[in-house]
Amino acid sequence: MRTTSQRRAKRIPCRIPIRIFGRHTDLDGTLHDISRLGARLRVPLDAYGRVRTDNILRLGQLVEQHLGGRFNADLNQDELGSLVRKRMRVVRIGQERIQGDLLEVGCEFGIPLTGEEVRALQIELPMPVRASIPFGPETATPKDDACLLPTEGWSGGILTGHTRVLGEGRAVFQASRTSHLVRGEHDLTALTIALAKAYGPAPVLEAVDGHHQLWVRKTRIRRVEATEYATGLRVQLETCHKGRQPVSA
Repeated sequence: MRTTSQRRAKRIPCRIPIRIFGRHTDLDGTLHDISRLGARLRVPLDAYGRVRTDNILRLGQLVEQHLGGRFNADLNQDELGSLVRKRMRVVRIGQERIQGDLLEVGCEFGIPLTGEEVRALQIELPMPVRASIPFGPETATPKDDACLLPTEGWSGGILTGHTRVLGEGRAVFQASRTSHLVRGEHDLTALTIALAKAYGPAPVLEAVDGHHQLWVRKTRIRRVEATEYATGLRVQLETCHKGRQPVSA
């Protein structure tokens, strides 16, 4: 799954059943939109009660427990068997519009859908196009250098990167470096859990210009995404103050 600014392939809405070969058991879910490069899927987790959308740590743990960072899945298995079997990588964790016992994740196909697979699924998908550059000049709002600071009393250090305001009460932060969060080879699931454990429920976002503080906001993590080529981390935040007002002197 890509954000609008970096999506390389058009997504279309769909309702395609998917059989996921999970970490401990097979899971049945549904694809709710799809492109040649990836899809957004929802998996019911009836046995685990309501999925709290405001707890990014719990969401990360559920993904790690049931799916892992990468998994295999058959699309429309009842009709197609294993004809459209894909290796999938989790690239987005976080959900805002659904409640209850559904877990939603964004995934990228290890190999894009082929023409034969698209025809078998009976969908119409255009070929992907070149990705735009995240935070490039085409974005509607300017970016600022920024730091993400942990909730008071939590162990995370200063995470540097860039931020831009998406609208009232929302901002996005893109980390420049994440290697200190998880040692060795890792995926978005591990990064999400490590970020939540290190920075806590209310990290602070500080926009800066050199050594000058532009503004500061207390936040809540709503969504975590992999960046292009999985080299970084993008975090969507709910801010406790609105707009781009400067910090009072």
